[in-house]
Amino acid sequence: IGRWGGEEFIIVIPGADKESLGEIAEKYRTLIRNTELVLEETTVSVSASIGGTLLNKADTISSAVKRADTLMYQSKAEGKDRVTLDS
Repeated sequence: IGRWGGEEFIIVIPGADKESLGEIAEKYRTLIRNTELVLEETTVSVSASIGGTLLNKADTISSAVKRADTLMYQSKAEGKDRVTLDS
């Protein structure tokens, strides 16, 4: 897990298939959604819009990240707080 951009994080899961990728992404989404932060006596809820993709032999790091980024924005457009994977 690492910070990729200002508000973006990247997770690399060696050996993942589509099913395990979806399960792991959903676990992180649920964990984040169930977390409440208390800041100066104010409770703040957080959520995660996640885009997930599997690497293929033709991928570069840039192409895979761009695809995941597109999927993440699709999650946001479809209502946020969700996981969208490659079809």
